[in-house]
Amino acid sequence: MSPPCSSIDEWIKTVTAHFPALSKPQATVLALWSFGMMMTQKCGQTTVTRFLAEVLGRKKAAVRQRLREWTWEKESKRLSEQRNWI
Repeated sequence: MSPPCSSIDEWIKTVTAHFPALSKPQATVLALWSFGMMMTQKCGQTTVTRFLAEVLGRKKAAVRQRLREWTWEKESKRLSEQRNWI
């Protein structure tokens, strides 16, 4: 099965158009998750993280954290940010 879009940027635009209530960061991470799952045919965080880190040219730890935080509630994200500054 070929992907419906040829690039991550196109996929982000598609997700944003279909989910207008999401903020741009929320839509971006949802698009990254779904693009990674579609391309790897896996839904595991490690597999998707590895794929996205390689494609985006970013560190695996940074990509993993971004994907993890997307599933957290707002209060948990705020507390995480505070802990990082301490």
